[in-house]
Formats: sequence, structure tokens, C-alpha cells
Amino acid sequence: MFALLLQFMSFQFMAEKTPQLGFGSTVPKIYVFYAFTLAITVISLIITVLIAAMSRVKRKVPPAHRFTLLASVLNANLCCGSEEDPVTDGTSSKDASADWVQIHSAMNNLASCLTMIIYVIGAIAIVF
Repeated sequence: MFALLLQFMSFQFMAEKTPQLGFGSTVPKIYVFYAFTLAITVISLIITVLIAAMSRVKRKVPPAHRFTLLASVLNANLCCGSEEDPVTDGTSSKDASADWVQIHSAMNNLASCLTMIIYVIGAIAIVF
């Protein structure tokens, strides 16, 4: 949300500095870049909020083991690879919520990496 606030404030500053008569039939690259940056920021924020909402849903069924292993590898290599030690309370049932949180964290990390790649490719395409 802070990033959106900064982008709106910078757009207001940029709009004050540009000529009031317009630019004719061409749109300046800075406006295209601004619109692209704002769109990527909004998409990233929506994806993060959706994944955070999915991680708060209580699930009784544990995730598939291959997804837990894949999430563990992704979290260890992409970002914040801190895994908590399992808590044993003497019962035979295991709480799977930590596994689901790990999977959702990996999904968020993957979405962030994909968004960054799309942003860099789009920014290069706008510049050239």
C-alpha cells in the first residue's frame, strides 16, 4: 500500500511538471512506464493478499508430501528458508498447518519472482 501511495504522489508531481497542452499523438515513455509499474504493483498486491487469505483457511487434510518437499526446497533457495522444528505433544495426530503455511509461503515467493521477471522484461521492452 505504501508503494501505491508513493506511485500516486510521484504521478501527481510528474503531472504538475508536464506541459498542459498535451503531447500530440504520442504518449511519452515515462507515462507508459508509470502505468506499467502501477499495474504490476497492483497485481503483486492482489496476489499477495489472495495467498495470505488462502494460508489462513483451516485445513484438516495434510498436503501431499511432494508439495511439502517442493515448498521446502523453494523456501530454502528463494527466500527466508527458516523451518520450524515440529512440535510433538505425545499424540499420534500431526498438525498440518505448518506444512500449509510453508506451501503458501513458497507460492508467494514464486509469484514474487515471476512478477519481478515480468517487470524487468516489460521495463526493458518499454525503454527500447
